Amino acid sequence: MTTTTKPTITLPAGAYAIADPCHLLTESEWMEWDVLSRVNPGQQSFALSDGSRLVALHTERGDGWYFDQDNFTYCVDSGQIAIRSIAGVSAECMARLDNGYWDGDDQPVGRILVWGKPLSVAEEGSRLLIGDLVIETGWGQP
Repeated sequence: MTTTTKPTITLPAGAYAIADPCHLLTESEWMEWDVLSRVNPGQQSFALSDGSRLVALHTERGDGWYFDQDNFTYCVDSGQIAIRSIAGVSAECMARLDNGYWDGDDQPVGRILVWGKPLSVAEEGSRLLIGDLVIETGWGQP
Protein backbone atom coordinates (compact mmCIF):
# COMPACT_ATOMS: atom_id res chain seq x y z
CA MET A 1 0.00 0.00 0.00
CA THR A 2 1.39 3.41 -0.98
CA THR A 3 1.22 6.21 1.56
CA THR A 4 0.39 9.61 0.11
CA THR A 5 2.01 12.48 1.93
CA LYS A 6 1.09 16.10 1.22
CA PRO A 7 3.52 18.95 1.96
CA THR A 8 3.90 19.98 5.59
CA ILE A 9 2.34 23.30 6.57
CA THR A 10 4.00 25.26 9.37
CA LEU A 11 1.96 27.54 11.62
CA PRO A 12 3.42 29.91 14.23
CA ALA A 13 3.44 28.97 17.91
CA GLY A 14 0.17 29.73 19.66
CA ALA A 15 -3.25 28.50 20.71
CA TYR A 16 -5.24 26.62 18.08
CA ALA A 17 -8.70 25.14 17.82
CA ILE A 18 -8.91 21.75 16.11
CA ALA A 19 -12.35 20.68 14.87
CA ASP A 20 -14.55 20.21 11.84
CA PRO A 21 -14.42 23.51 9.89
CA CYS A 22 -18.16 23.98 10.49
CA HIS A 23 -17.34 24.51 14.19
CA LEU A 24 -14.55 27.02 13.50
CA LEU A 25 -16.25 29.23 10.90
CA THR A 26 -19.28 31.51 11.07
CA GLU A 27 -21.82 31.11 8.29
CA SER A 28 -20.30 33.97 6.26
CA GLU A 29 -16.76 32.62 6.82
CA TRP A 30 -17.95 29.19 5.72
CA MET A 31 -19.29 30.67 2.48
CA GLU A 32 -15.98 32.47 1.88
CA TRP A 33 -13.96 29.32 2.58
CA ASP A 34 -16.30 27.23 0.41
CA VAL A 35 -15.59 29.49 -2.56
CA LEU A 36 -11.83 29.48 -1.89
CA SER A 37 -11.72 25.69 -1.59
CA ARG A 38 -13.70 25.19 -4.82
CA VAL A 39 -11.48 27.62 -6.74
CA ASN A 40 -8.35 25.93 -5.33
CA PRO A 41 -9.14 22.19 -5.13
CA GLY A 42 -6.57 20.25 -3.16
CA GLN A 43 -5.34 23.34 -1.32
CA GLN A 44 -5.16 22.89 2.44
CA SER A 45 -4.22 26.33 3.76
CA PHE A 46 -6.52 29.31 3.25
CA ALA A 47 -6.09 33.00 4.12
CA LEU A 48 -9.50 34.34 5.09
CA SER A 49 -10.55 37.96 4.56
CA ASP A 50 -10.23 38.74 8.30
CA GLY A 51 -6.52 37.92 8.06
CA SER A 52 -6.75 34.57 9.84
CA ARG A 53 -5.63 31.28 8.35
CA LEU A 54 -7.58 28.03 8.20
CA VAL A 55 -5.85 24.75 7.48
CA ALA A 56 -8.30 22.01 6.44
CA LEU A 57 -7.21 18.37 6.21
CA HIS A 58 -9.33 15.68 4.57
CA THR A 59 -10.28 12.55 6.45
CA GLU A 60 -9.94 9.26 4.59
CA ARG A 61 -13.45 8.04 5.43
CA GLY A 62 -15.31 11.37 5.26
CA ASP A 63 -17.83 12.06 8.01
CA GLY A 64 -17.58 10.22 11.30
CA TRP A 65 -15.89 10.07 14.68
CA TYR A 66 -12.10 10.14 14.78
CA PHE A 67 -9.66 9.78 17.65
CA ASP A 68 -6.19 11.03 18.44
CA GLN A 69 -3.63 9.16 20.51
CA ASP A 70 -5.14 10.70 23.66
CA ASN A 71 -8.53 9.14 22.72
CA PHE A 72 -9.99 12.61 22.19
CA THR A 73 -12.98 12.38 19.83
CA TYR A 74 -13.36 14.65 16.80
CA CYS A 75 -16.90 14.82 15.41
CA VAL A 76 -16.66 15.34 11.65
CA ASP A 77 -19.57 16.31 9.45
CA SER A 78 -17.73 17.90 6.50
CA GLY A 79 -15.16 15.17 5.87
CA GLN A 80 -12.40 17.43 7.17
CA ILE A 81 -10.61 18.42 10.34
CA ALA A 82 -9.38 22.00 10.49
CA ILE A 83 -6.87 23.98 12.51
CA ARG A 84 -7.36 27.69 13.21
CA SER A 85 -5.72 30.10 15.64
CA ILE A 86 -8.19 30.88 18.40
CA ALA A 87 -7.51 34.57 17.69
CA GLY A 88 -9.47 34.11 14.45
CA VAL A 89 -12.32 32.07 15.95
CA SER A 90 -15.44 34.19 16.52
CA ALA A 91 -17.18 34.39 19.90
CA GLU A 92 -20.09 32.46 18.34
CA CYS A 93 -17.83 29.59 17.31
CA MET A 94 -15.82 29.71 20.53
CA ALA A 95 -19.07 29.30 22.48
CA ARG A 96 -19.82 26.24 20.34
CA LEU A 97 -16.40 24.81 21.16
CA ASP A 98 -16.71 25.73 24.85
CA ASN A 99 -20.08 23.98 25.00
CA GLY A 100 -18.21 20.79 24.30
CA TYR A 101 -21.04 18.84 22.73
CA TRP A 102 -22.35 18.25 19.23
CA ASP A 103 -26.06 17.83 18.49
CA GLY A 104 -26.72 16.77 22.08
CA ASP A 105 -24.77 13.53 21.59
CA ASP A 106 -22.42 14.25 24.51
CA GLN A 107 -19.51 14.31 22.06
CA PRO A 108 -16.92 17.10 22.08
CA VAL A 109 -16.78 19.14 18.87
CA GLY A 110 -13.04 19.76 19.00
CA ARG A 111 -10.24 20.85 21.23
CA ILE A 112 -8.05 23.84 21.89
CA LEU A 113 -4.34 23.27 22.38
CA VAL A 114 -1.35 25.57 22.84
CA TRP A 115 1.99 25.02 21.13
CA GLY A 116 5.07 26.89 22.37
CA LYS A 117 6.93 26.36 19.11
CA PRO A 118 5.96 26.41 15.42
CA LEU A 119 3.28 23.85 14.64
CA SER A 120 3.74 21.36 11.79
CA VAL A 121 0.57 20.14 10.09
CA ALA A 122 0.45 17.36 7.49
CA GLU A 123 -1.59 14.55 5.96
CA GLU A 124 0.21 11.23 5.77
CA GLY A 125 -2.02 8.64 4.18
CA SER A 126 -5.01 8.31 6.50
CA ARG A 127 -3.21 10.00 9.40
CA LEU A 128 -3.50 13.70 10.18
CA LEU A 129 -0.39 15.00 11.93
CA ILE A 130 -0.96 18.19 13.92
CA GLY A 131 2.06 18.99 16.06
CA ASP A 132 2.39 15.98 18.33
CA LEU A 133 -1.20 14.86 17.67
CA VAL A 134 -1.90 11.93 15.38
CA ILE A 135 -5.50 11.51 14.25
CA GLU A 136 -6.19 8.27 12.38
CA THR A 137 -8.99 8.75 9.84
CA GLY A 138 -8.79 5.45 7.99
CA TRP A 139 -10.17 2.00 8.52
CA GLY A 140 -7.27 0.98 10.76
CA GLN A 141 -8.33 3.09 13.73
CA PRO A 142 -9.02 1.44 17.09
